[in-house]
Amino acid sequence: MNRSLRIVLILLAAIAGGLLIFNQVNTHYLSKRKAHLSTIDNLTTRLAAYQKNARDHVRVKGELQAIIDRTLGGSIEIVDHRLRTRLNRLAEQAQLQSPTVGTGSSGSARRSPAASAFRSFRDLYVEIDFVEVEGWISGTGTFEQALRLIDAIEAEPWIKRINQIRLDPKDNGNRFDVSLRLTTLFLPGQTPDPDAHLSPVPTEFERLAVFLQSNPFRVPPPAPVAEPPQQARTEAPPQHTPTFPYQRWKLTGVAHGPNGPEVWLLDAESKETRVLSMSEKLHEMELMAIETDSAVFRIGEKHVRIAVGSRMNERTPARQ
Repeated sequence: MNRSLRIVLILLAAIAGGLLIFNQVNTHYLSKRKAHLSTIDNLTTRLAAYQKNARDHVRVKGELQAIIDRTLGGSIEIVDHRLRTRLNRLAEQAQLQSPTVGTGSSGSARRSPAASAFRSFRDLYVEIDFVEVEGWISGTGTFEQALRLIDAIEAEPWIKRINQIRLDPKDNGNRFDVSLRLTTLFLPGQTPDPDAHLSPVPTEFERLAVFLQSNPFRVPPPAPVAEPPQQARTEAPPQHTPTFPYQRWKLTGVAHGPNGPEVWLLDAESKETRVLSMSEKLHEMELMAIETDSAVFRIGEKHVRIAVGSRMNERTPARQ
């Protein structure tokens, strides 16, 4: 056997031995290690999810307890009693007359809207999320007392939904029949923390001061009809003769005609024309003389000058 063939056989034997060794190592060590690592990864992921769920459980439980602490109790009997008590107290604080308080003592159960996701968990599927309880209050009072009742109910810290408010004015808005319907809820079997005191939320009732003063339900009395003052009988004022419309007449020209000096006049509205010779008049204005671009008239005891192109009421004094 030559040297080259011997080297090839040795290499083939080494490769075969290496493959055999790798197969044994992979079978007895590497594959098991890979499986163990995959198991560790899965367990690590599940542990992280469990820790997250545990933290979320604490957070959700705290948030749920905060909601429970804003309810009036954990059973229909307790909630019904406390709701009536609080509504009566609010009616007394508002000083309503003849207050009436009522509740729907049976309640209305509400199941989870996600019930379809819990079909494989019978207990969660049939569990009631919360129960709604209706309540109402009515009475008679002034406009301010009615608004104070509504404002006080709105300020109550327990969970509620105001469904209806009705105000019936009486005596021209001086008195009102007020009624209010609301809904509260509770979680069955979940009792509020006795140390969590429900205090009313502060309100700013003063913001309604202007609304209270105006009272849109009050119709103001009709204003008294004022009698016309009696005027002393007087003599009818003398009738004045309408003034002559000098502003309509315009001096359009001056000339020396066959009969001596003359002026030409035009009524700007009616387009009537007039020609005045010496001593002739336009109403009370008598022609006295003409000049190059004006004419002199006498009106009463005065002499006035009218320029050509001017209206007869546009006058300047002229020497006599």
